[in-house]
Amino acid sequence: MNILHLKYALEVKKCGSITQAAEKLYMSQPNLSKAISELEKTLGMNIFKRTSKGIVPTKKGEEFLSYAKNILDQIDEMEALYRPEKRNTQSFSISVPRASYITHAFASFVNGLDRDKDINISFRETNAITAVNNVDEGDSGLGILRYNVLRGKYILNLLAEKGLRSEPLLEYTRLLLMSKS
Repeated sequence: MNILHLKYALEVKKCGSITQAAEKLYMSQPNLSKAISELEKTLGMNIFKRTSKGIVPTKKGEEFLSYAKNILDQIDEMEALYRPEKRNTQSFSISVPRASYITHAFASFVNGLDRDKDINISFRETNAITAVNNVDEGDSGLGILRYNVLRGKYILNLLAEKGLRSEPLLEYTRLLLMSKS
């Protein structure tokens, strides 16, 4: 069994699609399909069930993926313990909605970083739900959410359910502008 295959399987579960997972993994869809098939053959079971709405884990597959996630988390912890620290690296990751004012603010933030240190930045433009998931799963350290007040209760409940802390930054009213003609 290959550790990469575990990562591939978890990404397929996360995306619900081999095509989308392949894009996120920067590999071709046929190669990812082949790797998943090899893993299933090695295990002697189907991890995923192909449906008209995408790919979902089988009952046994769900159990396997839970173990796979734990194994990969432990590998990450072990690597973090023994990896030499880079004290001169500044790291920052954020998931945001597509908006020029956020991009401009982030560019100003980046321009204020110490240029004598290495900089590791991850800037993801996405929707509110994906931003919440990115922060929850550790893919982003910070998320900015923009949502309609009608969805506010849903978003706040989702944040509470995932144990994430939030702070309102701005409330605004949408306006429609039209010419007289």
